[in-house]
Amino acid sequence: MAITDAAEALVARGDTAAALRLLESAPGDVDALALLANWYLVGARVPRDVPAARALLRRAIAIGHVDAALMEVAFTANGSGGTADWGAALALLEVAAAGDSVAAAQLAML
Repeated sequence: MAITDAAEALVARGDTAAALRLLESAPGDVDALALLANWYLVGARVPRDVPAARALLRRAIAIGHVDAALMEVAFTANGSGGTADWGAALALLEVAAAGDSVAAAQLAML
């Protein structure tokens, strides 16, 4: 069972604290980082913390999570959890586009 599935199973049983500990214990698991970032972004399972979500996304990006890269592009462009910076967002999108067809298609639309 993937760590993210195990975490979701813990949440389903009402043990969000154990799920959080499980995800936090896997700093090299790209899917665990992305799920944890999502939890902090949404604020349903843990208190909402957009800067923490962005930091987790950056860790996920560093080890290859494409969806996290696209989320970071959007957050950088619109300033969610930080200062809006269109130039930096465009640079992030260009990096993502080099290895992902979805990012390349988004870049082509600009």
